[in-house]
Amino acid sequence: KLEEIELRMSRLARAPEDERAALRELQEETRLLTAQRENLAAQIPESWAESSATMQALQKNEERARRAYRRNVDDAYGPVGEIVAEIAATERLAAVRDDIEDLKEIVEEADAEQAADRINEVARAVGDIEGARDIRSLLSKARREIRSRTPDPQQALQLIDEALAAHDVEVAWRTQARAELLPGLQAYERAIRDTIGLRQQQRLPAEQVEEIVGCLSQHRDISLYF
Repeated sequence: KLEEIELRMSRLARAPEDERAALRELQEETRLLTAQRENLAAQIPESWAESSATMQALQKNEERARRAYRRNVDDAYGPVGEIVAEIAATERLAAVRDDIEDLKEIVEEADAEQAADRINEVARAVGDIEGARDIRSLLSKARREIRSRTPDPQQALQLIDEALAAHDVEVAWRTQARAELLPGLQAYERAIRDTIGLRQQQRLPAEQVEEIVGCLSQHRDISLYF
């Protein structure tokens, strides 16, 4: 605030005489603010510099530990949730095989624009299924072959065959995993969901919300943070 006033005063010093009346008010405000600043400075404990330095070091260590913890728990929980979602989507993935198979006939018989549009529709549907990005990528490549300046239907058909092969592999392992692994994985995911997996949930459990709200509602002395 004092710096702002000093800047205004320097401007007024170069102003015409009739505009300098405000200088006295600014000088008085400067005197009051200076007194306030000196009063506040007098309240700073002698141990402030040491305490503040200690606090800054603790804060840096805490942030470092927090980041390390978050990386560890996210890496521990994330793959579990992903694999459970992929296995649970087995039926949805199996259901789109006929749509992918039908693309071959469309590429062979329809015009390029219609074929590209249909491939895009199927690719979008596949992309909405957990863990099916590789299959979608192959279909997107097939679409680009159809839409290119020099369309290559044979290359597009080959890519669709590769997508079908990838689809069969995905459905096979997911079907086996659903029978042999899914119940155990789901139980494990539920067990860690509200602990190390809490950060990745869309909503906090009610009991956690109450705990956090109660904690954050307490006033904190943050003076040592500065």
